[in-house]
Amino acid sequence: MDESKEPAQSGHPGQSASIGGVDELDDGDDDGEDGSNDDSNGQEEVEDQIAQEMQNWCEEVKERRLKLLAKVPVAELDSWLRFTGWNAVLAKSKHDIVQTYRFLRKPDADEPQLERLLVCWTRIFNRCLDTLAATDNPDVLKWIASPKNESMSKRPFQLPQNAQTISKYSGLSEHFLCYVLRTAPVDVDKEETETGVYFTLRQRVAIDKIRQLLKTNCLDDEYTDESEKDQDLCEALMNFYWLVLNQNMERETVYRSPLMHFLAVMGVDSAAECLRHSFVYTPYLAGVLWVNRLLMLEYALPLRAWPLSRVVARDDVASVRARLEAVRAKRLCEGSFSPTSFILGQLAYGKMLNRTYTAQSNIHWSEDFQTLFFKGRPIEIRKLQEFSSAVIAEAKAALQQLTFGSELPVVNLGKITDTMSWSSELRKSAYSFVTDKRFGLDVGFEFLLQRAR
Repeated sequence: MDESKEPAQSGHPGQSASIGGVDELDDGDDDGEDGSNDDSNGQEEVEDQIAQEMQNWCEEVKERRLKLLAKVPVAELDSWLRFTGWNAVLAKSKHDIVQTYRFLRKPDADEPQLERLLVCWTRIFNRCLDTLAATDNPDVLKWIASPKNESMSKRPFQLPQNAQTISKYSGLSEHFLCYVLRTAPVDVDKEETETGVYFTLRQRVAIDKIRQLLKTNCLDDEYTDESEKDQDLCEALMNFYWLVLNQNMERETVYRSPLMHFLAVMGVDSAAECLRHSFVYTPYLAGVLWVNRLLMLEYALPLRAWPLSRVVARDDVASVRARLEAVRAKRLCEGSFSPTSFILGQLAYGKMLNRTYTAQSNIHWSEDFQTLFFKGRPIEIRKLQEFSSAVIAEAKAALQQLTFGSELPVVNLGKITDTMSWSSELRKSAYSFVTDKRFGLDVGFEFLLQRAR
């Protein structure tokens, strides 16, 4: 019995003739290969896990940094941030400062109601501009432009010199309305919001009315006059805006106003992930102040009545002086306990800082020197090079077309003369750079005609 068992115990495994033995050998070889693959797969899984942990760690660090920006100790704040108090305001938001700033964005593709709302705002804004254009009394406009209750401004309230500035000012109100509709509570009886912005009960009721009107169909066809399109929604939107501007802030803190809270969020530079300094921020205040004065002119002396807000047309106003004084004293002047009064205070302080300190650089580089930031906006050097190459190629193609495909002479750029400094020469009707001897072209019209042929 012992001898019969001995070969089986001492024989080489590879000499086994049984199917079971071969199966075991094959399984052994497969186990060896799987073990190698398992080691490789295990290494990859470890590397993936480390990479994922690093990514999560970076995201956590970024989130903590953004949250800390809203909770910087007072001792570490500069005078502008201490004055505005944005950190305390933004700290009440449920999101970091960049996510909070996203509530201001223009309507997305899946937000047609906000698009419709902004169309109504454009109609309101144009109607207010019509009122301004029809106000030819300089004293009225000087009182509207004055921040002082006791004296009028030396310059009347008027349109900005640059037409694009008007679009920018209107765009600020568009951002404000988008912010309001995204953050206002759905339940009128609730005050809590995601970003900490506060709305009074009357403001919440007005917002609810706007939302209800946005759910209805818009009367908008080719037979409807522009002034009658979405008239109910325009009335409701104008009523809400006036409720914001007329809010009595006598017993409220600065940022209990939706408009002031919006301006605090506007202080976030989302590209640089920091808070804006007064040099960059004061233009926003000036724009909102201009829109406030325009809307208050419409509130005081409109061309047409606003029935929902119980605002009568200027022709039905008993006394223009009394009406203007009543509106200004409570809503447009310094010390009037209104959002506009707070804006005037911040704007005055910001301008004082701008005069006192040197403006910060608008340009800075990334750590790898591959991205240039201009006013917080990133510009990749790679894209800039591609842009330059594309412009040069386009200029060459245009030049070939102008010269009818002829061979072009070599131009020494060092001998090019700047003619822009000869303003008196350029104003002459018969002047031509072709005949100007300072260029040394020695080219007549006959030569140019020959090239054209």
